[in-house]
Amino acid sequence: MGAAVAVVSQTLVLIASYWLLSTTAPVIPDDPSFSEVVDALAVPAAALFVVVAASWLAGLLATGLLTIVVGRQVVARSITLQEAWSATWPRLWKLILLSVLQGLIIAAAVFVAFVPAFLAGLAGADGL
Repeated sequence: MGAAVAVVSQTLVLIASYWLLSTTAPVIPDDPSFSEVVDALAVPAAALFVVVAASWLAGLLATGLLTIVVGRQVVARSITLQEAWSATWPRLWKLILLSVLQGLIIAAAVFVAFVPAFLAGLAGADGL
């Protein structure tokens, strides 16, 4: 059942990706201004954001469901999809908050690592 959950979630993301991104090809004139480029890329960027958000949410749901399913299978208990969903639903917000916290920690680490190098480059420092 764990494989079925993963296959279904990734299939839904693939269908959404194809549907959203195939209909939003940007049309940029030959000699575009900055505002024309921004206007042409706004719709594909929004579609890409929707696809990434849907993929992230599907991944979180699959992670929650697979954790419950594999945990039960390890102790040789069978579980239905309804039981797995009932066990996953109360923990879903905690899983979402954990994922957001991980993203913030990674962003902070990147910020701390690259800002000094960027500022040194602006100041014209040679050889870091």
